[in-house]
Amino acid sequence: MTPEEWAVKVQDLYDMMGEEGAKLEDLPDSFVWKNLLTNMLSAFHYEHLQIPKYKGILLSGPSGNGKRTLMRAYIQSLCKAEQCFGDASFVRLRAEDFTEEKFSSDEDMGSFIDVLYQIGENNGQIGIIVFDQIDTYPRLDVFCNLIADYCDDEAFSSIHVICICEDEDCINSELSAKLLHCRCTNPTAKEREKYLNANLTWDVPDWETYEGLIKTVTLSVEGRSNAKLAEQTEGFSFGELADLVQYMKMEAAGKTFGSASALNIKISEDKADEFINLAHRKAKASGGGTVVYQAGAAFAVPQAAGGMPVSAEDARKNRARELTSKGDDERTVDENLELIDLVPTLEEAKAAG
Repeated sequence: MTPEEWAVKVQDLYDMMGEEGAKLEDLPDSFVWKNLLTNMLSAFHYEHLQIPKYKGILLSGPSGNGKRTLMRAYIQSLCKAEQCFGDASFVRLRAEDFTEEKFSSDEDMGSFIDVLYQIGENNGQIGIIVFDQIDTYPRLDVFCNLIADYCDDEAFSSIHVICICEDEDCINSELSAKLLHCRCTNPTAKEREKYLNANLTWDVPDWETYEGLIKTVTLSVEGRSNAKLAEQTEGFSFGELADLVQYMKMEAAGKTFGSASALNIKISEDKADEFINLAHRKAKASGGGTVVYQAGAAFAVPQAAGGMPVSAEDARKNRARELTSKGDDERTVDENLELIDLVPTLEEAKAAG
């Protein structure tokens, strides 16, 4: 493809920013990177304090922990700080924009990135380039080296680059050194408990009065503290915790309430377990035992006679046999979802007889 053809293609990718959406300061405290990102945008004393200034940000970590929410809030804060809405050119590139068919050579990648930066610099007061799913791009080392070079090029100082991936190790050292690493990891037990404490209690208007009074609603699980609930949600992302809270709130919405000023609503243990499985089906275990994570599936390892655990692979095969022995109309929705994770094992189980 000629440089002119790349230019036409790239021009069509760009859009102008709209003045909408939350800024960093509007995000809840569970977004632990919001203050550092705010400082990155507003700090005036990098040079005086001899602090290296990053040329962009790298958002990494498992799905569901706020990478793209942070990206959107960062952009909103950036644009409002610059007061340049209407003069900010924006492009977000994903895996489908970077394929071997489109970039069959290093030269193609170089031409594309070159035009991408030139148009971003010339289209508005600032240019924002988001490279999403970068761990899936072809010629990744070439890509990283090109972006690192542009980060150092003062001719493109108005370009703000944001990279998003699940595995930050895919980024080579040249580019990694230019970016602020925002590792959006799954929350710890303490962070999960803090999240549950903050989101299972909230205030609502007292609809039974005309005085504008407020009622406090508190959701809890019978016989379990939030600390215990945090233990049971090991491995959850913030997104999965949000789903769990929403399921519990929807359960509460179906109950009738009295006129008390505080509503303390209890969810049964069985219902809580059901919601935990729905929110994070990898945590689902069957038949007791130790939960084992392997190849995207989670299951319980049963204990053999004499106390020795069955191997993880045998446990998968046994579970596959157990589920396939049921008729299609006998399996629950959760069991059908679990069966999807076990599909690679089914043929192995049949072959083993």
